Amino acid sequence: MESQSSILLRRLNHYCAKALEGAASLCQTRAHAEITPEHWLLKLLEQGQGDLTVLARRYEWIWMLSGSHS
Repeated sequence: MESQSSILLRRLNHYCAKALEGAASLCQTRAHAEITPEHWLLKLLEQGQGDLTVLARRYEWIWMLSGSHS
């Protein structure tokens, strides 16, 4: 029987799945115990594609993309 998490993971689009993989890698590299929404959002923004980046640019969340807080 398939777990609920594996069913949900299969439903992710390419960008979300890639970002989640990146978030998991980031957590492993930094020895974090779990993947948080912040890890995933960071990786989604780093991709520079997708709806989240469009929204970030539209609403001037550029400091999130560049790392500077002006």
